[in-house]
Amino acid sequence: MFKSILITVLLVAVVTCQEEECGLFKKKCKENQYCYRPDLNLELDLGVCLNYMKKGGFCDERLRCEPPLECKEMENSFIKFKICHEPSDETVPSTFPTDIPDEDTNAP
Repeated sequence: MFKSILITVLLVAVVTCQEEECGLFKKKCKENQYCYRPDLNLELDLGVCLNYMKKGGFCDERLRCEPPLECKEMENSFIKFKICHEPSDETVPSTFPTDIPDEDTNAP
């Protein structure tokens, strides 16, 4: 399995890019790609061009959805994972309380 992951990483690194300058050799990513730069606190640009995920594809902070798709967590599942979906029109209510007591109001 490690060998297949290594081969995949090498193939992605070899991809010739056309838009955004990415990586040590300042390659440009294609229209359907983005530059993923791992946060390793190094002064080197270790970015690689990755393809955007299509509708129904797995996604996370590294694997971005193709615009205008959104990365959403699957509901009602035992294993939590995120998949690229059409953008939703509804706004999600905040779980953070907006009424924060101060000295002048009734504090709990």
